[in-house]
Amino acid sequence: MAWALVFGMVSVGWAEQPATEEPSSRLVRRIEDKLGRKLAPLPRSKILAAEKELAEKTQTAHSAHCKQVAEVTGFSEQGIEEAVSAGDLMKNNGDDLLVKQLEHQLGRPLKSADRRAVARAVGERKQAIQPFQEKPAQAVGMYGGLRRDQAEDVLKGD
Repeated sequence: MAWALVFGMVSVGWAEQPATEEPSSRLVRRIEDKLGRKLAPLPRSKILAAEKELAEKTQTAHSAHCKQVAEVTGFSEQGIEEAVSAGDLMKNNGDDLLVKQLEHQLGRPLKSADRRAVARAVGERKQAIQPFQEKPAQAVGMYGGLRRDQAEDVLKGD
């Protein structure tokens, strides 16, 4: 009887604790939507950690890139950030897109040395980010519980 009373007290106290909301992200929500259920805490934390690391490394590389291009072109770092989206910079022709946008804003072509410097900065940005782009894909594959085709759909995003 005493055990039941103790157990009853513990379970009542436990049930009254407020539920804490688990951290989430768009990627985690897309995975959970595909699965039709919530991810367990460990897979969720692994996917969130990979996403966070990618975001941090991308921001660091992007800031360095904007500073480098701003020094070459005379634009502000904010102007560089606004010129071309971060996603466009990762494309094969990201440097060309940025050069064209900068030239449009300047109203004149960039010098060839400046074009090369912009291309070098875009390339360095890509190299700094690419190793970390694989981690969310690996985490989704390992911990997401999705078939390969589902994982690819989820990673493509919106």
